[in-house]
Amino acid sequence: PASPSPPKPPPASPAPPPSPSSPPLPGSSCELAHSFGDSSTNTFSLDVSDTSVGVGPPGYDFSLCSGTWFSGVDENGVYWLKLDDVRPGVSLDLTACGFDTDLSIFRGSCDSLEQVACDGDSLDDEGSCSVSYGSLIDTVLPEAGVQYYIVLGGFNGDTGTATLTGTYAASSSPSPPPSPSPSPSPGPGPSPPPGEPLPICNGCNFAAGEYWNGVTCGTLEELLPPRICTACDYPTEVWNGQACVLLSDYVSPPASAGQADSL
Repeated sequence: PASPSPPKPPPASPAPPPSPSSPPLPGSSCELAHSFGDSSTNTFSLDVSDTSVGVGPPGYDFSLCSGTWFSGVDENGVYWLKLDDVRPGVSLDLTACGFDTDLSIFRGSCDSLEQVACDGDSLDDEGSCSVSYGSLIDTVLPEAGVQYYIVLGGFNGDTGTATLTGTYAASSSPSPPPSPSPSPSPGPGPSPPPGEPLPICNGCNFAAGEYWNGVTCGTLEELLPPRICTACDYPTEVWNGQACVLLSDYVSPPASAGQADSL
């Protein structure tokens, strides 16, 4: 008799689904550059915990920082920052402190970058970094309408933790705009000397028998019923070009010379 067939092997376990890729980190590219700047102060800083998260720019112009030990080696990663506080015409200093840093700054768009400056170890000469080989760029004069990007790397590809600090010239302190001064209220015009004809005011010829009722000029008959405007109580007063007077007093005929002599 034929030998029985060997049992079939159990089916292979299905492969586990691939782990979802982590989202790109801030600072890992020009497009994801970390915001840098503070318009409320002249000095602002950012602590970068790991400079190895990003890919460097297409290239560097070493002639912009010869003699500063700038290496331009970014094979182990760099960190990108975007200068969001651009003050046109105001000098900006940039420092990087924490390890043996490389520092460079570019202008333009991410697909068309132009290097502005770079530095390797110039901060050592300033004595303002607690560790050796810090970087300093003090030749930046931002222009209006131009975007700037900062690349923080390390000498010969070093990476680490660093603090980037920006300092604008002290004269650039933002000041609040002055509050507009209220326009002074016009004062009352001078009163004519006694005995002279009343002036033409608001377009009315008071000397010719016109009155101002707060809205228009006219004879007393045209303006009645009077309207309330300015400071006169027009139901009982009128404006004679100088002051509010009682209507009864204003329309009463003046005493004749003979009557005045008899008083």
